[in-house]
Amino acid sequence: MKTSALTAPFLCLSITANAQELYQLNEVVVTATRTEKALIDVPVRTEVVNREQIERTHARDLYEALKSVPGLYLKRIHGKSGYSVWLQGLDADRVLVLIDGEPISASTGSTVDLTQISTAEIERIEIVKGASSALYGSSAMGGVVNVITRKSEKPVAWSVTVDGGSWGDDDRDDADAVAARHIGGNFSLQKDKWSVLLTGDVRDSDGYDLDSSTFATQGDEGSKTNLTARLSYRPDEQSEVFLSPRFYREDIQNRIATLAPGTPDGEIRRHKNELAVRNSLTVGGNRTLQDDSRISAYAMFETFEDDTEQDVIATTAVDQSREADIDTAKIELQWDKPVGDNQIVTSGIVYFDESLDQFQRRLDGAVVLETQEIQSDAERDNLEVYLQDDIFIGDRTEIVLGARAQDDSDFGSHVAPKVSLLYSPGWIGSAQTRVRAAVGSGYRVPNLKERFFIFDHSHLGYMVLGNPDLQPEESLSIQLGTEVIGPSYRFDINLFYNDIDDLIETDVAAVQNVPGVQLFEYVNIARARTQGLELSYGQQLNNQWRYNLAYTYLDAEDKDTGNTLPDRPEHQLKTELRYQHAPWDLDITLLGRHQSEEFIDVDNTIESPSWETWDIKINKLIDDGLSVFAGIDNIGNKHRTRFDGTDNRPDEGRFVYVGVRFFR
Repeated sequence: MKTSALTAPFLCLSITANAQELYQLNEVVVTATRTEKALIDVPVRTEVVNREQIERTHARDLYEALKSVPGLYLKRIHGKSGYSVWLQGLDADRVLVLIDGEPISASTGSTVDLTQISTAEIERIEIVKGASSALYGSSAMGGVVNVITRKSEKPVAWSVTVDGGSWGDDDRDDADAVAARHIGGNFSLQKDKWSVLLTGDVRDSDGYDLDSSTFATQGDEGSKTNLTARLSYRPDEQSEVFLSPRFYREDIQNRIATLAPGTPDGEIRRHKNELAVRNSLTVGGNRTLQDDSRISAYAMFETFEDDTEQDVIATTAVDQSREADIDTAKIELQWDKPVGDNQIVTSGIVYFDESLDQFQRRLDGAVVLETQEIQSDAERDNLEVYLQDDIFIGDRTEIVLGARAQDDSDFGSHVAPKVSLLYSPGWIGSAQTRVRAAVGSGYRVPNLKERFFIFDHSHLGYMVLGNPDLQPEESLSIQLGTEVIGPSYRFDINLFYNDIDDLIETDVAAVQNVPGVQLFEYVNIARARTQGLELSYGQQLNNQWRYNLAYTYLDAEDKDTGNTLPDRPEHQLKTELRYQHAPWDLDITLLGRHQSEEFIDVDNTIESPSWETWDIKINKLIDDGLSVFAGIDNIGNKHRTRFDGTDNRPDEGRFVYVGVRFFR
């Protein structure tokens, strides 16, 4: 790779070959500072899931790819299909999920469903925790998960992966022998100044049922399809322009039931159907100038349509349906300017526009009632600018000063500053040591759902109302950690503290003016604090064996009541044991996860049990273009047994699968 003045200061440190191979510490990342840096030298702590890990663990979507990352909490999305990501005790509404730095429409108007993003196009995933990533603006209070997509690097390359499996006794009664099926692949071509990359992925499932004695099912039946393309033109070595369309389609079904004493079955049985379609288009480019400065820009446009139905089996018509439309546009321009040999200034300007529209149709006797669930003017736009000064002081110290200012159409102006420090002491002669500290101001404006949504479940006895008078949330994030990399080991400890004011939550509405219906509304009522530590250790024992251990302690408190914030386990442990037998081209990985019990409600009266799972992943290279793999997820078949929202143990039971990968 050619080293320019823009990247040279950050690639100057070396590590032992074994540690470099083990932890990919010279891998270049971009999320922390919005400029390219080697992972070992990034001043803001960054965690990476690379392509090798994705393929070795057979991850089919972003949710599966993130399962083993220390300190991440992957939670079911309430009332919807899919999973979201929480960071350092801050929920998914406060975590920004990006693809190549671009936002993704949230399936619920506030939360991104990780299962909607396939791994077919992913080169690596970069995770930055806490508001030290304030350069990414609103919604990044908890941190950033940035998906970096693959690029064409060879004249011709392609791969195809096919796999399938079963949940055994938990397969639905009408499931095929292979209850879950997956095919994905990519094709890239590079010729002269042009390159093209095409990826496609289809995940099809008959679903699963954790309790066959009931009508309701848990695993979705249906398919999820991703198609992407990237066309690039490089007129010279310093310039590139590209065009990248993306398409996603989700068509899934499930069965649900609501208790109804006195009815023939004692419950009302429904089919729940969902059809979601996302279309996006990005055009952009970059150019390196004669002074080694770099200008990059892109424009992104996306539409997301999500239609859901709840159809009571006993009736002939669809009893309830919702249609939601989210339109997003974003334009960004960034300039990276070296100043001397030890300083880079990064500046940028961003325009963002988003609108949300949703309405419900509900059968009331013989009459179809239509409700506009989003109040008028459910649209926002903002203009943001950011500035960052990345300064090297001698050979051991780096300071990053930055701020992001935004002018929101509804909430006016705000500036969120941050400062990060990287110090590289020579404390241990045989090891490299990095000390990182960061302080950042977080800021999040209420999303459109929280301000304008009318969630009308009056037929079930409640409604949730948006509140146009909500005020933005603000936070202070502090991170302090040390990383030690020896010839065959890596140790990392990170302390974190997040203090949030005006946290937006739902509460009983002050005015109850709908007879027989309990009204809730979004309000600024909470002050919260999350703090704890993340500890990890990994070691290469010999040429065949290596292991990693990671422990997270989380103390999450509602400062107004003193209670523990719900859905946040105090302890989490993740472990990996890997065996490689080179003569057979065999690779076996054992993955373990444990989470302690967690409260479900704000009053701390309902508790979800602790749990642990073990997965095994087996890979065998047959020849230079063919490999086979197999695995068992959740070997012990540990899963939730309560389906009333009070059990946060895993959704899926034991899943056994096999697959094959062809590649060139």
